[in-house]
Parts: sequence; C-alpha cells; structure tokens
Amino acid sequence: MNQPTLADRIQQLRRERGFSQEQLAEKLHVSRQAVSKWESAQAQPDLDKIIALSELFHVTTDYLLKGSQGTLPETGPAPARRLDADFASRVLYLAALFFLVIGLVCALAAWYEKRTADCIAGGMVVQAIGVVCYGIGRMLSQARPARWMVKAGCAAGLYLPFMVLARWLADILPIPHLYLVTDGVFLAAEYAVALLLLTRLRVWDRL
Repeated sequence: MNQPTLADRIQQLRRERGFSQEQLAEKLHVSRQAVSKWESAQAQPDLDKIIALSELFHVTTDYLLKGSQGTLPETGPAPARRLDADFASRVLYLAALFFLVIGLVCALAAWYEKRTADCIAGGMVVQAIGVVCYGIGRMLSQARPARWMVKAGCAAGLYLPFMVLARWLADILPIPHLYLVTDGVFLAAEYAVALLLLTRLRVWDRL
C-alpha cells in the first residue's frame, strides 16, 4: 500500500478543516491553482508555506513532510469537536449575512413609507445582531466565510450608515428642488469610495 504523500496530507487536512482550495489559498496568500498543484503533486510548497500550513493546521512540519509527529494530528474526539465548531461558525456566518441583508431591506422599506430616523435605527439594530453573529463565528473556529459572503455583508452593513451621512450632507448643503437627487449623489459617491478602499486595502482577506 502506498504511503500518504505531502500532497495527500495537505488535501486531507484541508478537507478536515472544511476549507475549499480557494479559502486555503486566501489564508496562505497564494493562488487557488497553487493549492491545486500541491494536492495533485505537480508542485511542492516552499518552506515558508510549509511552516504556514503547519501553523494553520496545528501540526508539525515533520508530519506534513514525513507523516510523523509527537502528537497525532487529527484522531480521536478532537477532530469531531473542531468540525462541530467549524459547522457552527459557518451557520453563524450565514445568520450574520441574513441579519445584515434583512436589516437593510426592512430599513429601506420603512424609510420609503415613513421617512423617519427610527426606520434606519431599527434596521441598524437588526444588522448589529448580524455583526455579533459574525464575531462569535470567528471566535469559535478558524473556518472563515467565503469571500463573496464577506463582500455582500460589508455592502449591506455599510449602506445605512452612509445613508445617514448622505442625508446629513444634503441637509447642510441644500440645493432647492433637488433634495432627493443631492441625497442620492452623496450616497452613491460615499458608497463607491468606501467599497473601493475596502478592496484596495484587501479588507476581504482580513475579515
């Protein structure tokens, strides 16, 4: 019987953590194609990536390279506990996105009907629950949400604060007969700049 190789161990550890190749690539700051080549034995990770893999998976470099280490990496009840924590984190990430989107939708629906500050405040309270869910999920395990979920959550979560800021700017810089247009222009400009800055600063990789 063939002994597991470095490629086999990387793939096994990645799957046990519930990471996709793309998620592992993001954590190691490499391309998904690089991870795919490691797992298919078409290439081997550099020494710094071996060390990063050992820290990420909580195994020794000897285990990755040779399949041996002092403490068994993923046997017994520990993997089950970790997988449970990873699953709970992913559920919380979904809940976080749900509350962020629902808070935004409810706030906008109430705003266009009543146009009161309470409408926005209520939506932001619902979104705050989503932020709490996300924080708990990050504390439970190392599993991280997909990048699209982070982007969607940030887009939904930033809209209401910038809406409030846009209204404030429209109030202090009034243009007769163009109030709603001015409000919309301010909101669009602020929103676009904020999302651009988040992308340029690679915030998606840190959340």
